[in-house]
Amino acid sequence: MSPSHDQAMKAVLAERLQELARSGAALELSYRRVVSAETIDMLSRSDEGMIEIEALTARFARVVDNLVQQTLRTIDELEGQEPALPLDRIQRAERRGWVAAASDLVAARGLRDRIAHEYDAEGWRLIARAVYALVPSLLLSVERLSAAGKALLKD
Repeated sequence: MSPSHDQAMKAVLAERLQELARSGAALELSYRRVVSAETIDMLSRSDEGMIEIEALTARFARVVDNLVQQTLRTIDELEGQEPALPLDRIQRAERRGWVAAASDLVAARGLRDRIAHEYDAEGWRLIARAVYALVPSLLLSVERLSAAGKALLKD
C-alpha cells in the first residue's frame, strides 16, 4: 500500500471512529432512558413510549452498521486484508479482543435486519427486549474497537 493511500485510509478510519463514538453515545442515552427490559412493555402502550423504543432500536441498528460495515471494513482495508464477509470480520475482531463476544455481534446483526422489517406491536416488544439485552455487549465492543482504531491511527 502506498503511503498516500495509507494516510487516506487513516483519515477515513478517523471519521468512522468519530461516527462510532457519536452513535454509541446516542445508543447509551436511549438505553438509560428505557431504564430496564421490564419497562419496555409499559413503554409500548403509549405513543411517547414507542418513540423511546424506536429510538433505542434505530440507534442500536446504526451502531451495529457503523461497527461491522464501516469501521471493521475500513480497518481491514487499512491493514491490507482481503475483502471479507461480515461474519469473518466479526470473528477476526473477536480474536483480536476488539469485540466483547462475536456471538452477541452476530445476534445484533440479525436483530438489525428484523428491526427494519417488523410491523407488529408484539414483535416490536420482543425485538426491543432482545436489543436492550445486547446493548451492554455492543457498547463494550464500541469501546474496545475505538481504542484499537486509535492505536492504528498512531502507527
